[in-house]
Amino acid sequence: MNKNWEDVKYLGVGAFGHAKLLKNVETEELMALKEYLEYASGGSLGDLKGTLAEEDALRYFKQIRKGVVYMHSRGVIHRDLKPDNILLTEDRVVKIADLGLCSVYIWKGVEIYLSGFSGTLSYKAPEVFTGKKYRGPPIDVWACGIILFNMLTAGHPWRIADPDEKNYSLWMQRKKKLFRKKFWDTLEGSSSWSLLKRMLAVDPEKRISGWRQLRYEEKPHQ
Repeated sequence: MNKNWEDVKYLGVGAFGHAKLLKNVETEELMALKEYLEYASGGSLGDLKGTLAEEDALRYFKQIRKGVVYMHSRGVIHRDLKPDNILLTEDRVVKIADLGLCSVYIWKGVEIYLSGFSGTLSYKAPEVFTGKKYRGPPIDVWACGIILFNMLTAGHPWRIADPDEKNYSLWMQRKKKLFRKKFWDTLEGSSSWSLLKRMLAVDPEKRISGWRQLRYEEKPHQ
């Protein structure tokens, strides 16, 4: 905005931001301005190069998880969680962005099952590819698991969670030692390893839930 525009009044809040009315002081033209998020000067997780120390990765991850848990508590699924959509402030505070693909999954107290292929391929959960309807929260949990893996290894465990993809097929068979050994060797024995296995459970009903994740972090050995 330039100096020719001034605030007139606050219009209200919508699903993804606040709106205010502006007026051009020279032409008296009116314009509605929608604000969704403050400027995140730290870029995104996708801008970070190389692997992160586990302590740093878990610090970001705890914030991501709390944001996702809050969204789920409000009946909303993100559906496109990935490093490029995780913004950082100058103080390295996480801001979850790009809600264009999100869906409501709780309506009047009833859970709505979802369908479709929204999201980025390498972060999609396996149930998305079955052609059947699926629950919302587990697909966000899966994407969070891939994000954590990416922060710790600077790579992806597989290209797509499809049985025809070799690396994913081996994961389904629990034969992790047969593929991408350099990644898994980095993780095994770390405090993140058990959490990753539970977040990337193939069966969505066995996948760790958002609330259980928070308790797990507080008491990682229980």
